[in-house]
Amino acid sequence: MIRLNNVSKIFSKTIVLDNLNLELKPNNIYCFKGQSGSGKTTLLNLISGLDSEYDGTILINNVNLKDFDKKELELYKSNIGYMMQKNLLYKNITILDNLLLIENNKDKIKKLTKRFKVDKYLDKKPTELSGGELQRISLIRALLNETKIIILDEPTSNLDHKNSMIFARFLKSIDITNKIIIIATHKEIYDNIANCIIRIEFGKISIIKENLINKTEIRFQRKKNKKSKIIKLAWTNRHKSNILVKIFLIILLFLIFFAFSYVINYKSSYLAKQLEEIPYNVIDVNEYKFEEKLKNNYRIKKVYDNYKYFENEYEFYPLYDYEDSPFKKEGIIKGYFPKNNNEILVNDEFIKSVSEFSTKSYDEILTSTIIIHNKEYQISGIVGGESNNFYFNFYSRYYAYKDILNFSNNTQILIKPAVFIKYDEIKEYGIKVDNNKVVSFEPDDIIDIYELSDLNKEIFGGSFIYTVYSNDLSQVLTSIKSQTNICIAISIILLVISMFFLINEVSLELYYRKKEIGYLQLFHFTKDDISFMIIFEYLFDFIIDIMIAIIIYFFAIKFIYFQSGLDLILPLNNIILIVFILFLYIYIIIEIPLISYMKEDVVKLIK
Repeated sequence: MIRLNNVSKIFSKTIVLDNLNLELKPNNIYCFKGQSGSGKTTLLNLISGLDSEYDGTILINNVNLKDFDKKELELYKSNIGYMMQKNLLYKNITILDNLLLIENNKDKIKKLTKRFKVDKYLDKKPTELSGGELQRISLIRALLNETKIIILDEPTSNLDHKNSMIFARFLKSIDITNKIIIIATHKEIYDNIANCIIRIEFGKISIIKENLINKTEIRFQRKKNKKSKIIKLAWTNRHKSNILVKIFLIILLFLIFFAFSYVINYKSSYLAKQLEEIPYNVIDVNEYKFEEKLKNNYRIKKVYDNYKYFENEYEFYPLYDYEDSPFKKEGIIKGYFPKNNNEILVNDEFIKSVSEFSTKSYDEILTSTIIIHNKEYQISGIVGGESNNFYFNFYSRYYAYKDILNFSNNTQILIKPAVFIKYDEIKEYGIKVDNNKVVSFEPDDIIDIYELSDLNKEIFGGSFIYTVYSNDLSQVLTSIKSQTNICIAISIILLVISMFFLINEVSLELYYRKKEIGYLQLFHFTKDDISFMIIFEYLFDFIIDIMIAIIIYFFAIKFIYFQSGLDLILPLNNIILIVFILFLYIYIIIEIPLISYMKEDVVKLIK
């Protein structure tokens, strides 16, 4: 039984309901009659627990409605079925799917639809049915869940008299055992089926017909969880973005992936490409600094001592392995880099200083041999052809080669004759001239060494070390760092701007779905269920956007690779992490406006 004791409701100092006393008993149909604005809907909202702002007491089975805890209130509301002026059926799914959302029982649905003569429309969509047919479907939806209180608010206001009468006859055929049916209307068509007719005027009620069945207690029952139905609805009703919003989002996602690729991979990829020609990972370091600062802290590929050999007034210099040698850069030598220990490189100045070579062509010289330390060596390549300024910069990088350079009295740069012999060969008969070492590091480690400013200053800035490519590498890393910072800043700015834009877009879309959000709560979907559904609707669409963005990203990265040789592709674990972050980003964008709508009162939403 539902009992109202001295219930009043005031809106903006206007008395809408004035000190009402009323009892509603099971097994009866109640008809609240009155003109628009008389307070019918307000009274229904109070009875259903949708509006808790009132004076007086509403008792449900002799328990004050305001004393219900959260679970008790949810149980009470879940036993109320609603039918409003608008049918609020999902237009893009079938009638059957609409009803399955309420009760996952096809047999029961078919039985009820057959009884109300709409069973042939189960495979149709709501747009294919007439107004009267849709109202019958709405009534079936209110009955499906075996609710104990059925509230019909102007159910036939949009129907003509003929269809209204048909609907009234169907309503009369309902089994109302252990049910309270409440109809709010201004029509006369329900007078014959109502056990009690109550007129509402100026906030007061008067009973104009009463033929009640005296049953006092309503037996409420708990309802099943609707999570699986919500997921199905979210998939069926998944969000489809405006085409401009979709393009914007795909471009944004692509830029995010590209920015991460640049920030994570560009430095290592650029250096890997450069290392094919320039050994940035090689430094000259004093033996003391090597032992103290570097040896045990970084991965060492190879260590070369500083050997030199003198014979016939010529100086012979160590030739490091190909990957550690400056001579691997294209255009430095004519011929090829020595492959065997019995092959050497010579420079142009050496060729000019040896009389037997001065009349020969380069091709002839490259097939010639010379004797060094009683051993025959073949000339495989000749260093030269560029300006002296070029080779000044070239030789000056290596501490071991700095003696090749000389200056005349007028500061003109002179280059001495030089022969370059494989390191393993010169080590056998050469002289170790000092304690400096040439050290080849793993590329990733050399970046750390150069970027650690204190260590850099101590090692490279001191007098115990001669840097090979420190200036070049420092400039490169500084440039990459500034570009990376710009890339990060642009990404953050884009994310922040797009967040406000997308939040506004989601808020606007939710504004037009306010009634849907309210009505779903009337159909016993919890706020958590509704939030879950709406978030999944957007996420399903977002999955498509992110897949398109990833495809474009892969094509762009491949194009860059074919054009420049830079491999910027992100590892799979990075892609998964970025996708996770983006999903979290989109979730926050959806959740921020959604929270405000979930806080709104159901009555405000459906109005």
